[in-house]
Amino acid sequence: MEKFLIKKPKSTTVEQPSGSVDVNQNENYKRKFRAEWLQSFDWLQNKDGSAFCVACEKAIDNHNAHLKVHEKTATHIRNCESRKKQHTLEMFYDPEQEKQHITVRNAEFALVMFCITHNLPFLIMEYLPALLVECCPDSSIAKLIKCGRTKSTQIAEIIGKKANDRVFETLRNTKFSLIADETTDISTTKSLVLVARFVDSARVVQDRFLALLEVTKSDAVSIFQLIKQFFNTNNIPLKNIIGLATDGANVMAGDAGGVKALLNKETNFFFMTCTCHSLHLCTSYASRHLPKSIDFLCRNIYNYFSHSSKRINDLKEFQEYCSVEPHKILGVSQTRWLSLEGVVARLIEQWDSLKLYFISCFYEVNGIRPAQLAEEMCANTKCYFLFLTYILPIINNLNKDFQSESSRLPYLYSNMKSIYLLIINNFVKHDVCIKETNIDFRSESNQKPLRDIFVGTKAEIFMTKHLSEDDIIEVKRNILSFYVELLNQINNRFDFNREDIKMLQIITPAKVLSQEDLQILPLILTFSELVDCDPDQITSQWNLLRLSDVNLSADMDIDTFWSKLCRG
Repeated sequence: MEKFLIKKPKSTTVEQPSGSVDVNQNENYKRKFRAEWLQSFDWLQNKDGSAFCVACEKAIDNHNAHLKVHEKTATHIRNCESRKKQHTLEMFYDPEQEKQHITVRNAEFALVMFCITHNLPFLIMEYLPALLVECCPDSSIAKLIKCGRTKSTQIAEIIGKKANDRVFETLRNTKFSLIADETTDISTTKSLVLVARFVDSARVVQDRFLALLEVTKSDAVSIFQLIKQFFNTNNIPLKNIIGLATDGANVMAGDAGGVKALLNKETNFFFMTCTCHSLHLCTSYASRHLPKSIDFLCRNIYNYFSHSSKRINDLKEFQEYCSVEPHKILGVSQTRWLSLEGVVARLIEQWDSLKLYFISCFYEVNGIRPAQLAEEMCANTKCYFLFLTYILPIINNLNKDFQSESSRLPYLYSNMKSIYLLIINNFVKHDVCIKETNIDFRSESNQKPLRDIFVGTKAEIFMTKHLSEDDIIEVKRNILSFYVELLNQINNRFDFNREDIKMLQIITPAKVLSQEDLQILPLILTFSELVDCDPDQITSQWNLLRLSDVNLSADMDIDTFWSKLCRG
């Protein structure tokens, strides 16, 4: 029994007369609480080493016999019966039900995100949950989804706010580039779109929508104040902006009073106009040197068939006769920069069937419009269309490349230079052509004879078979004007002498893995004001990288390449 006894410290007592009884003699020892008692008495609790009845809320001596006696008392039995009728928090919490609730909530969020991602109206949510129950009758989750149009709208607002808060929190502590552009919707409301590009914690380049701000005044000062107010309201330092991309309008890109100049007073940043927009404008200006019949045919042939099912069905007979696919005629879009290439290719494909159809309509109903269209579809015009099937893919492929979501800026100089020299090679003498962009292509002494200008293989073959020598010279003279204007516009919109863009080539995978003697220090010094860095540390890491055997390919995407290098 000694092991169940706890000895108390001896208290100082006054010596009592012989024959008297010591009242503290039986209080010197106290029994320990035994854990096995918890299994025998469900109402028992260990409270600081003492037995405690949770039903009666009273302490009991640490003795098995006392516990058994207490269990049989009327008061204890009555308290236990009363306790069984009480509601506890555990009775209201069902882990399985809570897990199912979370699953249903995630399913509703997923459906709302599906509507947002695919630009679907929230009205569809009035019917989609019922459709899911019909398709999945054995799913308990589908039966519990209750998400109509109103709830979907509220969920979308919550998701949008949470997403914005996460992006804003990232931008407060991260350097980023800002993409800004103005747009006008069908209600003639002018808005300013802001998009941020940054590298997240996983070393992945992210593009995130920031805001669509309504613009009341379109001058540079008003737009700048609108941008500044937005970042100040969300506690995002303007100093974190290290890049700015806009269109080429003076309001945005002006060096004197544009948004670029005003923002440059607040922070240093790398500026670049939109390459895709610039290439589209270059092609548009160059196309003005070609005959107007090209634009006339592209627009009017589409308009002739766009609202008449009878004409489309009649055209199918001629398509079958000419053994071509019954494809629809495409129209030119003002906002889709790459649409002209598809329109031209489709008209070339359907050229013979269209011309026969218009001639037939002219003879049968004496139609004026079919006669005009058939007259414009002459051999000379077809040569220009064949030329466009050669030159437009060259421009559009570069345009598509820079519409990619991956980082393409380090490739800008080399790709633009390649296209520039390719076009020059089509009409400049070979002894003048060098691998530099400072060629005087406007001088007639440096240009090839008109007959030797290259306009595409298909156009060359067609001209040789169907055009006279004078017509060939006339067509190529117009195409030469197209080439010259195209290069003039590229020179006006892209500065081949910008050293910062040139030096960015060094960080492409092909350059990093090459055996060339490339130094990173000039690039660091060029962008030293944009990013806080230790030049010595970066130079050392660059040299170690060049000396090490890296198991990576030169053809890798630049974002993937550097992400894998950073992860080591």
